[in-house]
Amino acid sequence: MSSKAIIQQATPEMDKIIAEHFYQLWLDNNVAADLIDDDWLEVTLKFIQQARQEAKFQAFIAQVETEIVGSVSCQLFTGLYPSIRSDPKATGRVIAIMVIFGMFMLNRIIVVKELVLS
Repeated sequence: MSSKAIIQQATPEMDKIIAEHFYQLWLDNNVAADLIDDDWLEVTLKFIQQARQEAKFQAFIAQVETEIVGSVSCQLFTGLYPSIRSDPKATGRVIAIMVIFGMFMLNRIIVVKELVLS
């Protein structure tokens, strides 16, 4: 399939879509559905909301025609351990996001002829 993909910034109203994509990510990494907690949606939505407030979380939706075909999200890296440094250079930064289309997006390959950022 060859089409034009439109990338748009996701709004908080789209959090459920982003959460479903996180869920799919676990499945795509061979985690059996029965090993995923039943409250995965609630936990993921809480994660997104907290990351938005504390780590500048942002997500983007990829759409081809009327179908959402994928998403990408980013946030400041908050570390694997508590930060005890007071200097401003110790704060993480999101430098760049690169989305490469023509890769797997929700288990299918889409070749994008044109990419529009809105």
